Amino acid sequence: MKNILYFYDQPLQNHTVLVTRSGQILFSSMRPKALLQKACLKHGCSYEGARESFAYLTKARRKIPVAVFPGGRLIFIPVYGQHHEGELYLQYDRIERVQRHGKGCRIQFKEGLILLLDCDPRRILKQIKRCSLFLDQIFEFSEEFQQKEGMLDDSRGNVGMDWHCTGKLSFDFSCDDMDSKPKK
Repeated sequence: MKNILYFYDQPLQNHTVLVTRSGQILFSSMRPKALLQKACLKHGCSYEGARESFAYLTKARRKIPVAVFPGGRLIFIPVYGQHHEGELYLQYDRIERVQRHGKGCRIQFKEGLILLLDCDPRRILKQIKRCSLFLDQIFEFSEEFQQKEGMLDDSRGNVGMDWHCTGKLSFDFSCDDMDSKPKK
């Protein structure tokens, strides 16, 4: 799901619309929650656990983002609450700018794509701030744990264990239920 900028539910047509980084529109017969559950499981966590962790670290109680893969900054922000008729999720790390646009807001993604929404831009900005706080908490805990376990050398800040990663890591979510045309 790292290539998905945003996705939303279309309950009357019985599918979910996914918009990719390149602007391609995909359709899935899976509901947004099911897509997020599958993505979480592919990255080693549960949907409930991802939300619970986010809520615990940020004290959020409503419109809790789903941290699918925090290490890869793959977090999806819900625009509307759980009891809203439609669901819309934005990928946190791909949002470049949020501006007021008439009575709603204009979201520009890093790829240049623009999404106009009928909501207060402060709602989106608050969610972005929460995600930033969450990532700060996650990485702060990770460093503390590594120092406690002797995995980091405090004097040089180097990793004390003999491991490294070479090449480009790519985490992608593919869904067998996705195709470029809606199912009837």
